[in-house]
Amino acid sequence: MAEPHDVPQGQLDGIARYLTEVVAAVHGGFYRLALAGALTIPDIMAALGSSTGGTNGPLYKKWFDEHAGPLFGLAGRLREESDPRVREIMEYQLSQASYRPPISGHQCWLFRCAVLHQARGRQDSTETTRLAFIEPGTTTISVHLVGVRDGRGHTVLQVDLGEFCRTMVQAAVEWFDANRDNPTVQANLAEVMTVYPYGAGGITGVPVVM
Repeated sequence: MAEPHDVPQGQLDGIARYLTEVVAAVHGGFYRLALAGALTIPDIMAALGSSTGGTNGPLYKKWFDEHAGPLFGLAGRLREESDPRVREIMEYQLSQASYRPPISGHQCWLFRCAVLHQARGRQDSTETTRLAFIEPGTTTISVHLVGVRDGRGHTVLQVDLGEFCRTMVQAAVEWFDANRDNPTVQANLAEVMTVYPYGAGGITGVPVVM
């Protein structure tokens, strides 16, 4: 039986708390922290679903393309559209083989690596549309997912930072709700960082995060 000070709040709470803190960072104006947290979500979710408990570039991109990417495109807008005629047009566009969501797993992976490893906001690659995140509430009209051309002829996709973070959290919640009972997810969940309110690892009397 575990000692009282070694009982965590729960690994599920660890995931929920992480996602909540990403959104809280947006509301608190800690935009770079919020963005860094959101960019790691595909890593975390892909690792939860991996038989090894680990992740890598291909798994990151795959998770994003299957679960987050669609929410940034027509599939996400379709959820909110009530006009039957507009919905019919969207559904037709989604059915076309040439359709691609505006943000790909490859784009997000490049940005993730630049931000988390080098604190860089510009992607060096010229093979894909670049991402530029706009601070919430700084424009009079929505520029979310609107492309522009920079001075060197590159396409830059403007992304509302708050919307990006909230959409990534939404994708994570939906994936987790659909996979929480998976044995692999359950096994990996036991290793997720969480809070031990009364201490852990020989430390007592104070909350410990580990």
